[in-house]
Amino acid sequence: MKKNRTMRAAALLLALTLITSCFVGGTFAKYVSEYTGTDTATVAKWAFEINDAPMTNTFTFNLFETVADVGGTTDDANVKDGKLIAPGTSGKFDIKLENLSDVDAEYKMDFEAYETNGNIPILYSLTGEVGTWKSDINQLDFDFAANADLVYNSGTATKTVYWKWDFGDSDAVNDAVNVADTTLGTFDGDVTVKVDVKVTVQQVD
Repeated sequence: MKKNRTMRAAALLLALTLITSCFVGGTFAKYVSEYTGTDTATVAKWAFEINDAPMTNTFTFNLFETVADVGGTTDDANVKDGKLIAPGTSGKFDIKLENLSDVDAEYKMDFEAYETNGNIPILYSLTGEVGTWKSDINQLDFDFAANADLVYNSGTATKTVYWKWDFGDSDAVNDAVNVADTTLGTFDGDVTVKVDVKVTVQQVD
């Protein structure tokens, strides 16, 4: 009889121990949470237009279209229509750069002139003001290190180049300037001048 009581007591003690363990295990449980964050970055766009056309390896501009009273002189009215120049004519052309990028950019321009069958006395300027005219268009170049200009993202910038056929004040037939100009006009063949402009853009640091 004593033995049965002992076994019952042991069984009861075991049951109480298991119940207590459950409560103790629940009492010491921890808060556990898990969180995940994410973000995405897109590469900024790099795109430009020159003179309202998508920027490619080449672009066009109207340099020697002489039009009276539009950036030129009244002498232009005496010249046959077309890309023809003569002493006293002048004009200008614009290079419009539009930054379609998502970043600001610097731009520079390099100018080069090529003449055939003669030395045409054309002068060039970026402002058209007295004292700024150059006989060598290369002198209009500007680079990043010296004075590159800025074009903001979603903005535009325009560079204007002026030109004129310089001639003397004398009307004498034997005037040296008149003789040189007349020689160019009476040459048996085409006397031409071509201007190239190279535009380079780079992201601002």
